Amino acid sequence: MEVYAVYKNGALKPIRNLDLPEGTVVKIKISLVRPIALYSLVKKYSRLFENVKEDPLEALLKMRER
Repeated sequence: MEVYAVYKNGALKPIRNLDLPEGTVVKIKISLVRPIALYSLVKKYSRLFENVKEDPLEALLKMRER
């Protein structure tokens, strides 16, 4: 599995939910993503929200509450 993460305030935070059981130990290999690759990633995922009629943030927060 390949996962993108952002380093912020001394910690790596995955860009998407990994849905792993609590306490799962993982091995991380770090390679820096060039800005152009990051732009492509954002462009790819932003297409998922083009035809969304409701607020995507509100929908994500509702899903998180489940």
